[in-house]
Amino acid sequence: MISIYTQQQQPKGRRPPQKLFDEEAIRAIGGEVTTQGSFKIFESNEYNAKGFLIKTFYPSAFISEGVKPTLAELSKFEDRPEDISIDCKFAL
Repeated sequence: MISIYTQQQQPKGRRPPQKLFDEEAIRAIGGEVTTQGSFKIFESNEYNAKGFLIKTFYPSAFISEGVKPTLAELSKFEDRPEDISIDCKFAL
């Protein structure tokens, strides 16, 4: 397995900090990244164009009780730019 962290950067038993998939960083250390449609494939994992990992989980695998995400965490999943206004009108 290829790690982009040195032993000094990643203390034993701790997770690395969150960050989006960086194809250039993986290739710089000799990792192989392939493309399948609009997805990047690295170590059998699919990443979208924005760098998010795409995985399928069963709903029973999630524990959501008591979770209070911060505004910064929620803003990472915003798909539309802030300067665009979308006006939706529905006919009933």
